[in-house]
Formats: sequence, structure tokens, C-alpha cells
Amino acid sequence: MSCAKEDKVAIISTQYGDMVVEFYEEIAPMHVESFKVLADDGYFDNTAFHRVIPGFVIQGGDPNSKGDDRMRWGSGGRAGKYFGIGNESDNKTWKIPAEFNDKKHVKGTLSMARSNVPNSAGSQFFICHDAVPQLDYSKVSSWASLPFIEDEADLIPAGEEGADQLNSKVDVFFVHPTGYLKGHHWTDPLEEESATKENTQWMMANQASAYNGCCSIYAPHYRQASIFSYFGTDELREEIHAFVYQDIKKSFEYFIDNYSHGRPFILASHSQGTHHSIRLLAEEIDGTDLYPRMVGAYIIGGGISKDRMNEMSNISICDSSVQLGCLVHWDTYNENYLNKEMPIYKNNICVNPITWRNEGTLSNLSDAKGAVYVSGEFALDFIGDDGPKGQIFTPLEAPLKEYVQAQCKNGLLFASDQTGTKFQAFGGSKGNYHGLDYALFYMDIRENAKLKVKTYLDNISP
Repeated sequence: MSCAKEDKVAIISTQYGDMVVEFYEEIAPMHVESFKVLADDGYFDNTAFHRVIPGFVIQGGDPNSKGDDRMRWGSGGRAGKYFGIGNESDNKTWKIPAEFNDKKHVKGTLSMARSNVPNSAGSQFFICHDAVPQLDYSKVSSWASLPFIEDEADLIPAGEEGADQLNSKVDVFFVHPTGYLKGHHWTDPLEEESATKENTQWMMANQASAYNGCCSIYAPHYRQASIFSYFGTDELREEIHAFVYQDIKKSFEYFIDNYSHGRPFILASHSQGTHHSIRLLAEEIDGTDLYPRMVGAYIIGGGISKDRMNEMSNISICDSSVQLGCLVHWDTYNENYLNKEMPIYKNNICVNPITWRNEGTLSNLSDAKGAVYVSGEFALDFIGDDGPKGQIFTPLEAPLKEYVQAQCKNGLLFASDQTGTKFQAFGGSKGNYHGLDYALFYMDIRENAKLKVKTYLDNISP
């Protein structure tokens, strides 16, 4: 790749043809100036597009890509001049201050690549393969659940009571799992009417609703990664998830700045939501002034290693039902697999959602607060279009008390066999009960969240 600069455009020449780049100096003057300086200096000459993700982005501009060591590709690059970021005497440290704007990331948009640190852009840039819609979290439509609107997270199991969400003293920030099951895009295109949207409603009804007994629920929509991202390379998945995480961070910041008003909160999630939430915990909550406000974290189903927890400054693994400021996590399997060797899970953490202990004792059946069967159907369609299925979410059934036993072993939670029960459909294959991480322990989660909120409020009351 080479790049020639003209006054208002840049010509990116590749073996497949030329690309013409138009500059927007009025909204990003420093980024444009840096790009022009580097182009003039021949900085981009003979560099490669080191990251190509069909249907998503192509990324280039790294001087390391001129070399043969592909392990270094994607790790280099600097600003074209000193803009006040970095060491002025060492041009390798120069970065460009953030110049965020309202331009949409549509097909063909060129944007500078950066880390999660706003002022971190250097020479690397990406070009969108497809439209990348933006979410504005000041709009109600960008949220799957809010306490002041009617939504599926308001559903309450028959015979139970919900909190007054408009006047709750504690909030829940819930990050939902994967609902986009198509391979047309690497991330959810955010269509207004779609099976993906209905799957998100399903998650509100059957997962987020577990917390409406104690708290006000805030659950953002986000440009979630397609289920097919999990079947690619680790590099591909992490690249896509890094992009998706921007929405999680942005929505959490909006929640803290505009909705929370200093109230205590619970962070909760499942599956893909857990992948993003553990990062949110590590980067935005642990070791910050937000941590004392965190009642607890229910970061469920997604695999969290002991090593990841050891990196935390304040947040530990919960080992009792009333411990505050800690994290619970489990991945559920059929008890029939208890003695099967599954080394990939061995280093994961497991907190038993019946005993709330981080140890391997089998729970007593009498201690199980209740499983709750799901409302509606999850649209498990992997091919064809993403059209809506017309899902209707009926009230949740009464809890099935003393229904299940569970125990932790080798990083997994083993629960009572659901073969022949109505929960079987959500049990998955080969004993994996990932789809039952919430359903089998719905009331255990609900009652524990209420208990922790009471404990927290009692501790801070004068």
C-alpha cells in the first residue's frame, strides 16, 4: 500500500486498485493534519492492510507491516507531529487527541484506530466494509430496558412481588447475551424489527427480570457480535469484541452520568454480556471511586478465569450470600458430566448460586429458592433473514421451589439432570446447560440480590 496526498483527498494505491479518501478538516483538523504529514513523508509507503475482516473493517497504516515479523503487525504507529500527547522529544510516543463527532461509520468510512484510551490514535486507520450504526444512549430507543418504560424486564414470577422501579434505591446495569445469530454481518445491524430484537426482549423477560425484585433495571442495546464470531480465530473474535465493547463502555458512562445520580448499583450479565462486563469491571469500576457504590456483580455464564480475578485490586470472588462488592460466576453443566475431564474450564471460578459459596459441596435441595420456566421462545435461526417471528412474552410462571441441586467442581457448576423435563429444550448439547444459567437458579439470584441490597443499605444507613 502507498498513499499520495492531494489538497483535499488522499489516494491509497493497492495491488487491487486505488481508493480515494476525502478529508473532513472542519471536524477532525488534527487527525487530517497528521494523516497528511505522514503521507507527505512516505510513512505509509509499502505498508499492508494487516487486518482484514470481511463485512466489518480493513485496517492499515502500521509501519511494522513493512517487515516480515507478522507478530508485530498492528502494534505500531505514531502521529505525524506533536499534538501535546506523548513525549515531545520522542516522536514514537506521539498520539492525536480525540476529536469525536457525529459522522456515521457507513460503508467506505475511514476512521483512525485507537485503543480504549480516547487520546491514543497514531497512524493506524480502518475502513468500514459495511455500515456501522451508532447508538445514542440519550434516546430511549437505545435501551432494551429502562425503569420508566414498560418492557419485558418488568415481568414478575407468579406469586412474587417486584420493586417500585421508579423509586428504587439501587440500580442494576444488565448486559445481555448474544441474540444476533446471523452471519450476514459481524455485528448486529440494529434493525428496528427483527428476530434479534425479539431475542433481546426474551433476555429481558427471562434474565434481567430476575433483578426487578430489588432494583431499577437499565439494559442497553449494543452492536453485539454475531454468534458466528465465536467460530473464527481468537484474533478475529477479540477484534470484533473490542469494537463491541465501545458500546458497553459508552452506555455505562451514560448510565452513571445521567441515570444513576450517585446511587449504588449491581452489574449483571450473561454469556457475551459477561465477556464485556468483566472488562468493564476491571477498567471502569475496580480501583475507582465507583467501586464503593457497587453492591455486587452477577457476571454469569461465559468463563472467567482465576487469573483474571487475581488482576483485580478490590473485587474478589464471593464466598457468602451477604458479601458485598464481590463477583459471582458460574457455567452450568448436567450433573452426569461431573466426573468428565474438561480441562479448558479447570481454571475458571465457580460460585454456587444456591449456597453462594466458592467451594464444591453439593447443595441441599431444601435450600433451592426456585427455578422459573422461560417466557416466549428464543429464535434459534442461523440462516435466512432476520425478520421478526412475532414473539409474545406471557407472564412468568410460579417458581418451582426445591427443584435443583448443584455443586462446583473443576471450574464448572453441575446441576440436576433436566432430561425429560420442560427445561430440556434449553439444555443444549453434550450436557452443556449454558441456556439454563439463569432459569434453574432464577429465584436464588432474585432473593440473593434482594438480600445484598438490604445488607448494603443497612450498612450505609446512619
